[in-house]
Amino acid sequence: MIIDNTIAAVVTGGASGLGAATARLLASKGAKVALFDMNVEKGEAVASEIGGIFCKVNVTSDEDVDAGFRNRCTISCFARSVCTSSCWICIL
Repeated sequence: MIIDNTIAAVVTGGASGLGAATARLLASKGAKVALFDMNVEKGEAVASEIGGIFCKVNVTSDEDVDAGFRNRCTISCFARSVCTSSCWICIL
């Protein structure tokens, strides 16, 4: 998969661990990255570090996820999704 500045990604669990590492890697390749996580402090720190955005989202709640996408993280269409062991990544 080619990842560059034409790709937008939403990484759940992006405030720490595998999610943060994935967000950093995607951003280093030029992707625009939005982090969905419950930890505001860490999420905002990672988003600031990578030039992405953070949305406080509880991914176990459909309403929260919908609100996250309606917030600054609005998406027009899904091109593909990628699953990892502990985070869900939507490549747009």
